[in-house]
Parts: sequence; C-alpha cells; structure tokens
Amino acid sequence: MKKILLFFSLISSVIARCQWSGIPKKRIYNEVIITCIGITSENINEEVSSDSSTPTSHSYRYVFKNSSIKNFPMNVFASNKKGNVLYLELDNNKIETIQTGAFSGLLQVREIYLQFNSLTVISRGCFNSLLQLKFLDLSNNDIYLIEDEAFNGSNELQKILLYNNNITHVPQNIFHSLQNLKFIDLSYNNIKFLDLTFSNFVVHKTIFLNNNKIYSINCDSIHLSFLDVIELKNNFLTEANGSCFPLIAEELNFKNNHLTKISNISALENLKKIDLSQNYISNINTNEFKSLRKLENLYLENNNITKLPPGVFKNLNSLRVLNLAENSLKYLEFGVFKGGRCLYQHEIFKSSQC
Repeated sequence: MKKILLFFSLISSVIARCQWSGIPKKRIYNEVIITCIGITSENINEEVSSDSSTPTSHSYRYVFKNSSIKNFPMNVFASNKKGNVLYLELDNNKIETIQTGAFSGLLQVREIYLQFNSLTVISRGCFNSLLQLKFLDLSNNDIYLIEDEAFNGSNELQKILLYNNNITHVPQNIFHSLQNLKFIDLSYNNIKFLDLTFSNFVVHKTIFLNNNKIYSINCDSIHLSFLDVIELKNNFLTEANGSCFPLIAEELNFKNNHLTKISNISALENLKKIDLSQNYISNINTNEFKSLRKLENLYLENNNITKLPPGVFKNLNSLRVLNLAENSLKYLEFGVFKGGRCLYQHEIFKSSQC
C-alpha cells in the first residue's frame, strides 16, 4: 500500500509542475513560454516559485493547462524575480475564486486570460494596480457580482471582456478610473438598468450590451461619456431617446428591442449608422433625422410603420442604405425623399422613386 501511495506521489510530482518550453523561433520578441500542468490551489505557490531554471532577460508567458485551481491564492507571483511576465493564460482551469492580491508582483503583465472558468464574484482590489495591464478576458464564467474598485489602479486597461456571465448590475463608477479604456463587452448577461460613467479623458470607446434585459437607461451618466459605438440589440427598451446618448456617438444598435417611440435622434449629428429594426415603431416625426448629415446606414425594417411624412429623410446627404422592408407601408406620399440623396432601388424596397 505504501508503495502504491509513493508511486502516485511521484506521478503527481511529475505531472504538477511548471517548466519552460523554449523560445519560439517565429516570435518577434524573446518570449519564453512557461507551461504549468496539473496545478491545484494547494501547490500553485510552490510550483510557480520553484520555476528557477528558466532563462533570464526575456519576456514570459505563463500558460496553465489541465489544472484545477478552484481558489487562486494571493501572492502567487509576489516573489517573481523575473519581473517581466507579460502574458498570463488561466482559461479553462476551474477557477472559482480569486483572492485579493493574487496577481501582485506582475508589474509588467499586459494580458490576462480567465475565460471559461467558474468565477462568480470579482472582488474589490482583485485587479488593482496592474500598471501595464491592457487586456482582460473574464468572459464565459458565472460572474454575477462585480464589486466597486475591482479594477482601480489598472489605468492602462484598454479592453475588458465580460460577456456570457450572469451579471445583473454593474457599479456605476466601475470603469470611471480607467482613462485608456476603449472596448467593453457586457453582452449576454442579465443587466436590467444601464447606469455607467466613464473617465473624462478623451478616449473614444465601444461598448457591447447585446442580449441583456435592459429596460431603462440613466441618461445623465451615459450622455456624458465618450462612447462612439453602443450596441444594445436584443434588450427590452421601449424608447430610443437621442438625449440619453453622447453627442459623439457614431453607431447605435437597437435591433430587436420593444421600441414604440424614437425621439431626439436628430441631436446626434455624428451618427453614421443606426439600427432600429425589429421593433414596434409605428410613427416617425418629420424632423426626426433632419440633422443627421453624416448618416450612412438607417435600418427600419420589421416595424409597424404605416406612413412616412414628406421630407422625413431630408438632408441625409450621406445615406447609402435605407431599409424599410417588412413594415405596413401601403404607399409613399409625394416628397418623402425630397431634399435627400437618391437611393438605389434595392436599398429601400423592390420599387421606389426619388
């Protein structure tokens, strides 16, 4: 029996280890890949700290595979002597919790991959002060709660992926200190109320909020943000109010909501694309699009529009695509396209006239 236990102990010590696998010839930089296999919460500190045979004066990519690190402990990299670990791949490792300070010591890390784990809570201080972190993937987990100040101090963050989780609420100021943030994906969650603020630094941003349960927007917070592209398709909004969105917005997507009303869209003079398709819109005011001289794509298909007032598309000099298919239009009044760009027939419906 003792021999069997010793045998499994030896096997475990061989399997659970971190070792470097050389420097790939095709890589531009001298990047050393350190692969850690069979790591657990109990042995991760020992295995990472015992990794002393790797070459120095290089950048490092840690790749964890076939591991079960349910509780990622603190100070795993605190004694890191290399200093220039740039990439940390922790996806698919059954991680349920991350302790505050788990990534301390990674002063140069640029990208962290944590997708396809079992995370439920992103705690306060979890990703604090990762001064060079630019990319963070937390998608495809079971996250339902993000605490305040989870990302404070990681001011170089440019892209955060949080899609396909169970998030119901995002703290208003969670991204406010991230002055370089450019892209956020919160799609496929359970968010009901949109109430976010962003830094006042002029960094144009894209946010994906598709496939949530959003029925209301805090216009005061979103309106002041530097958001270029806002994706809100497949939600429960009943009104598209241009006053709620930044004046710099270039793309808005409201496809497949519960819209019955659109208002103040004309205030968004920088719009190039707006998708209002698959909703319940029946009426459009004459002046709704009057100031959208940069608008190139307007999607209104699959609504309940019965009538278009004359001049409704006036001044849309940049318009290239207008889709009005699958509505309840029986005829077009004279002057509907007056003052606008003459569109090709297939861009509107089978037969049209300018």
